[in-house]
Amino acid sequence: MSSWTSHLAEGRGRDRADGHFARVSGLGAHAEELRANPALHDYHAHDINADPRLPMYADESFDAVVCSVSVDYLADPLPVFREIHRVLKPGGPALFTWSNRMFPTKAIAAWREASEPARLWICGAYFHYSVPGGFTPPEGVDLSPHAGRSDPVYAVSA
Repeated sequence: MSSWTSHLAEGRGRDRADGHFARVSGLGAHAEELRANPALHDYHAHDINADPRLPMYADESFDAVVCSVSVDYLADPLPVFREIHRVLKPGGPALFTWSNRMFPTKAIAAWREASEPARLWICGAYFHYSVPGGFTPPEGVDLSPHAGRSDPVYAVSA
C-alpha cells in the first residue's frame, strides 16, 4: 500500500531507476499520489476499505509485501490480510510499519485507543487470524532510531 512515497532508502528502491527491485507495484486510494511516487514501476488506485479484493494481482505474484504507515486505517483488516497472503509467493514476507502519527479521523478506534505496544499485538493478530497457519508467526519490533528522543517506528512482519 502506497502513496506519494514508498519509504524506501536511497539506492535501495527509493527511485525505480536505481534498479534495486525488478518491480515495485503500488496500491493506494489516490492515483495522483501514486503517479508522483518515483519508486513505483506500476500502480493501481483502489480503495481497499471499500473492496478488500485485489483482482489486479495474480496469486503468488509478489516476493514481498510492504505497507508503510497505513495499517491503522484498515476498516476490515482480515480480508485485506487474506488477499496479501494470496498474492505472496510461498514463504514471502509481509511487513507493516508505522509510527505514532496518524490521522485520528481515519484510524480505527481500536488503534487510536491502544497503547503503542498494544498496536504491535493488533497488527500481529491480523496476521494470525486472517489465514490461520498461513503466515509464519508474526514478529513485532521497535525500530525507533533513538527510543524516547525521536518519533517511534514499529514493525510487524510474518
